[in-house]
Amino acid sequence: MQIESENFQWRYAKQKITILDDPYCIIIDDLFGPEKSKEIFEYIVSLREYFHPAKITYEDHLKTDEDYRKNVTCYIDALYKIDDPDWTARREYRKKSQLLGAIDGLVQSQDMGTILHSAPFPICKFRDVNAWETQISRYGYDKDHYEWHYDRLTNDDRMITLVYYVNMEPKKFQGGELVLSDGLSLGKKIITSNSKEYTIEPKNDRLVIFNSRTVHRVAPTTSSARFEEGRFSVNTWCGIRKNGEPISNY
Repeated sequence: MQIESENFQWRYAKQKITILDDPYCIIIDDLFGPEKSKEIFEYIVSLREYFHPAKITYEDHLKTDEDYRKNVTCYIDALYKIDDPDWTARREYRKKSQLLGAIDGLVQSQDMGTILHSAPFPICKFRDVNAWETQISRYGYDKDHYEWHYDRLTNDDRMITLVYYVNMEPKKFQGGELVLSDGLSLGKKIITSNSKEYTIEPKNDRLVIFNSRTVHRVAPTTSSARFEEGRFSVNTWCGIRKNGEPISNY
């Protein structure tokens, strides 16, 4: 068992929660605070060599399609994976990463589980999550983007999506907004005529939580060629596996 003090704890009067409807999402600003978020940002920048062009799944295969998605990503779980059946040992190893230590502490936080328990399904199941995976995305350069898509897989490995934004301050990129829709999609298009959309600014130390079935896109983003001046997001997909202990290193 983990000691709760190792996990994320709610700092009353520090974080700010905003709720949006249709589609439902939760926005938490100032999640970790300036010191911790700066540490996470500097750590992400240090991983530059592990970022590669993003791929999408098409007919059960991964491929590059820059018309659909253009940016670079880092599958950070793979960098801190050890072959040990004991979650306590695996989590201890993952603490070598400032980012994964923070993410694991957030997912297993009693405070976050309690706060989200009154949210609509599936977000209310956050405290039952026992499987999660994390990917870092960097958008910028010349109009990096990601067209309409959703995160849900065919099983329950992705029920809840967390998107955490962290960047250089003051920010050096333009665009990159997260756009959520309550509509239905086919390919790169929304096919419902009466759908609503929300546009969410990628602010430093901001967390956005939504149903992994929610259709969303990343607006075109531009930045200089300097890696650290891009728009960074940490995408964590949370799910529930039956009869499973915590699994986070895919």
